[in-house]
Amino acid sequence: MNRPPLDTAVERYLDRVRAALRGMPAAEVDEILRELRGHVAERLETGGDTEAALRTLGNPEDLARQYKTESVATRAECGGSPIVILHSLLLLRRGRFKGWAPLALAAFGYAWALALGAAAIEKILSPRDVGLWYGPGTVSLPRLTVDGPGPPGTHELLGWWLVPAGLLAGALLYFLTRNFGLWWIRRSRGTRRT
Repeated sequence: MNRPPLDTAVERYLDRVRAALRGMPAAEVDEILRELRGHVAERLETGGDTEAALRTLGNPEDLARQYKTESVATRAECGGSPIVILHSLLLLRRGRFKGWAPLALAAFGYAWALALGAAAIEKILSPRDVGLWYGPGTVSLPRLTVDGPGPPGTHELLGWWLVPAGLLAGALLYFLTRNFGLWWIRRSRGTRRT
């Protein structure tokens, strides 16, 4: 079905949406613009006016932000890469403190997962320089070092067990952080739709 061309107000609105969608794949942007154009055309066919149709869509920049967030969140749920999950959490936070906390927790979780895995691998390469040390020079908590033996008077707690323990703890922390990030993304998307 051929639809008549829409007026310039609609095209200006769609141009603002297109500009705000910059960075998304071109095919996705074209699909979104087709969908919006179809929505406005339907409204006009049922006797509505252009301004009312555009008002129902809302602010073009906010609408584009919702589409971008939805796109990134969908990619996070499908792929699950830490970068995409963190990017989704960043987009979903919307400047609220409530949104910053999950982003910080996920970033912290991924960083520690990487650090634990790297320490385990480094223990294989430099056994004397890496360890979990405990003793009078460590206050009250064990100290993980990767840059030489622990402080004087301390002793290594795990020895070679640091390798499997570090790999296992890093993998577990990565898994928990990934699932937490995906859970928060699904939760945020659900509350945003309602």
